[in-house]
Amino acid sequence: MYTPTNSKKGYAMGVIPGGECESAMSVVVFDLETDSKIRDAPGCTREEQVKNLQFSCCSCLSIDVEAINRGDAPDVLVEAGVMKTYWRDRKEDIEAMLALFEEATAIVGFNTFWFDFLVLRKHYKDKQMFHRHLFKSLDVFSRVRDVASHWPKLDSLLKRNGLACKTADGLEAIKWFAEGRLDELKSYCEADVRCCARLVLSNEMIVDAPGVGSITIPGHVFNIQGFLKSMSA
Repeated sequence: MYTPTNSKKGYAMGVIPGGECESAMSVVVFDLETDSKIRDAPGCTREEQVKNLQFSCCSCLSIDVEAINRGDAPDVLVEAGVMKTYWRDRKEDIEAMLALFEEATAIVGFNTFWFDFLVLRKHYKDKQMFHRHLFKSLDVFSRVRDVASHWPKLDSLLKRNGLACKTADGLEAIKWFAEGRLDELKSYCEADVRCCARLVLSNEMIVDAPGVGSITIPGHVFNIQGFLKSMSA
C-alpha cells in the first residue's frame, strides 16, 4: 500500500523541514482523479454533479520559473520538476496542497475551471483563497476551446502533437481507488501531469478543428511561457 510522501526527499505531505516551500517562484501543473463518475454524483446539472464529486488524489508538478524563462527544453523542465501526490483521505495533505497552490506563481491544468477547481472548491475554507487561485490559473482546455471552437480531449492533443499519451483513463482510476491499488493510481495521475506539462510548455499546438481542418495555435495563446509574460506585464 502506498504511503504519500514527497517523491524527491521522502518527507510526508510534501512539507520540507524548517518550513521551506518548494513552490516559491514555481509554476504548479496539476491533475486530480475522482472516486466516482460524474453521472453517479448527485445534482440536477452537470456543474452540480461535478461539485459533488470527491477527489481521490491530486498530483502536482512544481516547475522552476527561472528555468522556464531561461528557455530550458520541455523535457528538461518536466524531469527537473518536483512531483507530489496528495490524498483526499488525509486532511493534512489537502492543507499542504492548497498551501502549494497559494505559494505558486501560476497554476496550470487541463479543464481545471470546469472540473478540477469545481471538485476542489468544497475544501477551501477561505473562499478568497479559492478566487486567488483562479486568478493565477491557466486552463489550457479553455484557451484551445475558445480559439478553435472545438472541445478537445487531452489525449487527442497529445497524439496530434507527437507527445507521449495518457497511460490509462479516469474510469480505470476510479476502479484502482476502489480496489486500494494506490500505487497504480498515483503513477497514472503523475504521468497525466507530466503529459500536460509537456504540452503546455510547447511553442505551438496543432489542433484538428471540425469543419476547419488542422490549425496551428501559437504558444502565446496557451503556453506557460506566454502566461507568465502576461502576468508580469
